[in-house]
Order: sequence, then C-alpha cells, then structure tokens
Amino acid sequence: YEYLSDGSVQAVKDAQKDSSWLYAFFHPELSSSNVITVYDKEMLREAMLDLDCFDPELVVTPQDAYIEETDTSYRLVEEVEGNELDEDKVFELLTSAVDNGETEVNLEESGCYKEPSVRSDDETLNNRYNTLVKYSEMSVTYVFGDEKEVLDSETIISWMTIEDDGSVSFNWNMAADWLAELGDKYNTIGTTQRFTTSLGETVMVLYETYGWKIDEANEIDELLAILQAAEPTEREPLYLETANSRGEGENDIGDTYVEIDYTNQRMWFYKDGVCLVDTPIVTGDISQNMGSPTGVYCIYNKEQNATLEGEDYKTPVDFWMPFYGGVGIHDAKWRSSFGGTIYQ
Repeated sequence: YEYLSDGSVQAVKDAQKDSSWLYAFFHPELSSSNVITVYDKEMLREAMLDLDCFDPELVVTPQDAYIEETDTSYRLVEEVEGNELDEDKVFELLTSAVDNGETEVNLEESGCYKEPSVRSDDETLNNRYNTLVKYSEMSVTYVFGDEKEVLDSETIISWMTIEDDGSVSFNWNMAADWLAELGDKYNTIGTTQRFTTSLGETVMVLYETYGWKIDEANEIDELLAILQAAEPTEREPLYLETANSRGEGENDIGDTYVEIDYTNQRMWFYKDGVCLVDTPIVTGDISQNMGSPTGVYCIYNKEQNATLEGEDYKTPVDFWMPFYGGVGIHDAKWRSSFGGTIYQ
C-alpha cells in the first residue's frame, strides 16, 4: 500500500507562518487535501484466496434441484445451497472497501455466494415432475385374440415433449412406427398361411382381401387421444379388415367358408364346421387367359337375379356372389356338365 505525493500536503504545510504559531494555537484552522494512494491488487486477490472461505476442502458447490428416475417412478431431489463464493464479486467488494477505507464487508448481504439456479419449489420443475410421475403409471395394452402387446410407460415417455406448464405432446412419427410394427406382426392380409383342404392336403395360400389388417391411419388418432388422457387402457385396434378367428394353431378363416379347388374343379361350403355343399364346378377359362384368381378373399356381396355383363355378353344368373372385382361364384343353368377339364 503506497502513498503518492502530488505536493498538496506540502502546500498546506508551506502555507503556515512560523511567526503566527501562538495565534494559531488558540485559533486553529482546519485544512484538508486529497491524497493519492495505490495498492497491489494482485496481492489483494492472493490474500483473499488464502481465506478459509476459498479453501477447496471447505467449499460446497451449490447444486440445482432435479428429477431422478427410480426403478418404478421418479423422485424430486432438492437443491444444495452450498457455500461457494463468486471470486469476482468478492474481489470487487474488497477493492471497493479498500478504496473507501472500509474495514468490514458482509459477503452474504452483498450477494457474493453462488446459488442454485433451480430450486425444488420451481414451478416448471414441479410441473415436469408431476407429469412424469403420472405417465410412469401409464400403459396401453392391445389385445389380439389370446395375445397382448403392451405399450409401456418407458416407451410412452420417450415419445413425450413436456411443456413448462406440464402439458404434453407426443411424437407422431414414433407412434406411427410403433403401430406399423404391430401391423407387421399381426396383420394377415398379404401374408401366406397354411390351410388344410377338404381332400386332406396342406397348402399355403395368400390372404388377398380376407384377414386382419389394422387401420393404422385412424388408430394413431385413437392412440394419441388415449395418451393425452393418461389413463391406462386395454383395447383392440381399429381394423380395415377383420377375420373370423385369431390364435395360435388357427388360421383366420374359422369354420364357415367356401373352398374352391381349381385343380379338381370342385367346391365345398362349410357352415359352423359342417359341409353343406360339395359340388363340381367350372372355373375361368385358362385357354383364354381368364383363369380365376388364387388366394383367400372376402365374399363382399350376395345378389339374386343378377346380370353378369362383359364387353360382348350379358348373362342372367339366379345367384351372384362376387369376391374379386368381376370374379365371383354363380349358378350356370346353361351348362349340362361340370368338373373335369372344362375350364381348360
């Protein structure tokens, strides 16, 4: 610490008169002068850092309150206030005190302690915490016959965006991808399935228009609405197409169906597992490239006294049951025989 003379003190001294000391003794006058002092600020900083309050072994760093995930839910961890000082703020306070001749400073009142930026009473933090706790108990269970698929809380939370007020939105693409995976696993339209024929042969047939097919476009709206409600739910998905049965060891067809054997030119109709019709038939003329389509189809209409129309014909029939475009099952009173190789 050093005093720098600019001559002002000497000027006061020089202004005094030796001969007037007796008068001045009984009539003192006050003189003042501004003096200049300087000090080594780096030495001041070093002295400051030597204080116990800057000892790393004694300093506790403040920590923000935060949300911790547990095995089953979440918990709110409170903040740590700590006792860590802001070095720059303390130094600024000390230099001001030295400059002004102050001998005492209050670090707490001067706001020199670092503080947590987020405390446990923070509204945004609590909104998020309450939302996470609520969704930790959330699930959606989809039922597929005897099987179930569970959309669990962990997956649901991974789709979520939580706003400051605790409201949530869900990633549409992630939800759509999850439903698409369900479709890949449980849709049967477009898949090949095993079927045992009336003649005892096991064949593989393609499910063309018959079978199970999830309506993913509308089901995603239903799913997102369920997630917004945050109520655990068990449901069957919306379907574009449904079948009679589903389950391990079963095909979708059930026990009421029509079976058409192109090779043997024969047709059977089963109702509740009982064969009510067994008849020879004639299918599309393969010599004219009009062979009937193979696969599993829905009969989508039944009509009596219909007229079958083509480019160059109109044929009245008593019964018409279409299953694929203009292809269907009908009577043919104009024929005198059925079966065999007529279709060729």
